[in-house]
Amino acid sequence: MQSNYLPIRRAVELVLGRCPDKSTIRRWVGPGVRGRRLSCVMVGGRRMARVEDVQAFVAEPVRDVRRVSVLSAQRSELNDLLRVR
Repeated sequence: MQSNYLPIRRAVELVLGRCPDKSTIRRWVGPGVRGRRLSCVMVGGRRMARVEDVQAFVAEPVRDVRRVSVLSAQRSELNDLLRVR
């Protein structure tokens, strides 16, 4: 198994075939997305990731689906209330 670290944008681009905006990658690494975070390391002030880590992040099932649907329902109700005025 190869464990070479690449600049994070390059690793994501290799897996997805395109590179999302840097703010998206920053969110994946920092607060994460629905309970999961992309693991990376800092090398010389640059974030580096392995292709295997990006593949695992993309393939990992999404958690907290019920919470997201509840929040969506609450947002919908709030939008309805705001439209009434």
